[in-house]
Amino acid sequence: MSVDVPASRELAGIAELAARATGDRLRAGFRSRPEVDLKRDIHDPVTEHDRAAEETIREVLAEQT
Repeated sequence: MSVDVPASRELAGIAELAARATGDRLRAGFRSRPEVDLKRDIHDPVTEHDRAAEETIREVLAEQT
């Protein structure tokens, strides 16, 4: 399997954009007491910050692809 270097660089750039945007959003909520929900049971928590991170990543990917 060969890797297309320009394509992999482009994907790395998109990943960096998503990471930076997500970091900015998460920093805004740092040291807060986020709301916590359970996905399936008590052993599967998800915070509002988790959901915000996923939303941001999805938005960046939609804009860039």
